Order: sequence, then C-alpha cells, then structure tokens
Amino acid sequence: LVVSEAFSIEWTKARLAPFWDFRLVDALFQVRWRLAKDCRMPWARAFGPHALKCEMPPGYLSIAKRDKFWRTPLYNGHLFHGWYNLWLQTFGPRLVSYLQPYNLTYVAIHVGQRSKVADFFFIAQEFWPQTSNLFIATDDKSIVQEAAEQANGTKFNVSWAAGLESASASLDNIAGLASSTFLVGGSNSKDFRVARALNAVLHHGEFRPHPWCYDNFRKRVCDCWPDTVLQC
Repeated sequence: LVVSEAFSIEWTKARLAPFWDFRLVDALFQVRWRLAKDCRMPWARAFGPHALKCEMPPGYLSIAKRDKFWRTPLYNGHLFHGWYNLWLQTFGPRLVSYLQPYNLTYVAIHVGQRSKVADFFFIAQEFWPQTSNLFIATDDKSIVQEAAEQANGTKFNVSWAAGLESASASLDNIAGLASSTFLVGGSNSKDFRVARALNAVLHHGEFRPHPWCYDNFRKRVCDCWPDTVLQC
C-alpha cells in the first residue's frame, strides 16, 4: 500500500495509526496516481469512486483469493478475527488519547438522520435503567439541543463531542461510541458499524451485561451480529 506524504501527515495528525507500507513525496505520488487504473474489486467501491487505484496485472487480487486468505491462520494471526484487530490498531492512538465523557459507565447513542431522540432515551431507560449518563454522537447541533431539552428534569446527564461538524468531532464520536459501556445506534450507518466493531473487540474477553448493544434500525439487540466474524 502506497500513500502520499501529504496524506500520511494528515492521517497521523488525526491520531490514527499508519496502515501503509510506503509513502511517496507528493509529486511522484501524483505521477503514479495519474498512470494507475481504478481498482476493480467490489469492496474498493466502499471507499468511494476513484478513492483507490491499483498497479497490478489483471487477476492479481480477487474476491476468491481474499476469501481463501480470510480462512487461514495467516490472516493477522487470528483465525476469523483479523479485520477487527486491524481496525483496533488503526484507531488505537485515537482511543488511547481520547478523554472519555464520563468516569463511570455510560450509554453512547449514535443519532442518525431522521431519528427521533426521544426513542433513544426510551431505549436507554428500558435496557439500562441503572445508567444515567448519555453520550450523544452526532454532527447535528439541533440533535444536541433536542437531547439536552429531552434530558431536562430527568435523571439523565447528556454530553457530546466538542466542535460539532468538524472531522475531529466525527472521530471523537466514534471513540466515544467505541469506549462506551452500552451502545445504541443503527446498522444502516457506517459510523455506527465501525464503532460497534471497535467496541466489541475493545471489550472482548470482559464480562459484559446482556444486552450491551441495541440496533434501532433493525429493532433488535446487536451484541452478536450474524454477519460479523467476532464471536461473543
């Protein structure tokens, strides 16, 4: 994997661990980028159009080769657990430096677009009535205001990331979700899926009350997702 020098600086400045093998000075990287072709693997589309380019002969990488590799102990040294560990390595510096919103247990709530804040308060009360601390993960100031109004006069304490709508706040939202004791969000959100995976591997092997995760999109407990490889 090769990245530009400018990209590597921005990435590490955000307190994310390097994932690349080499970095090139910007001028040389741009020359190779213009000459390279888009990666044609379906999974590459998840990063957006033209986000990745490949220099390799046709068929060098394929879904079949990937699936075969995933089923070997060479996959990050942990059979079926590899990508969770890689995600944790990547976000590790951010998680270590992150100042958690509470010293005690808390429920982290990822509020997506068109979601009702009141629904999440109800879920927190239903599943974890012993917990009064809520962390609201959002980039929408109106949702924060609605959550503060919803908590007024109740047992709930509400906090959120500083500097809403910034890239730093988005990463702090993921860190807050990943570090939480209990987690609520929707599996239709990429941010929530990343945070849920980080939360699972970060607390893997610890005793956790059941449930610790609720998927408000699918309306079900998400301690164990059938489409993920990490076992509970």
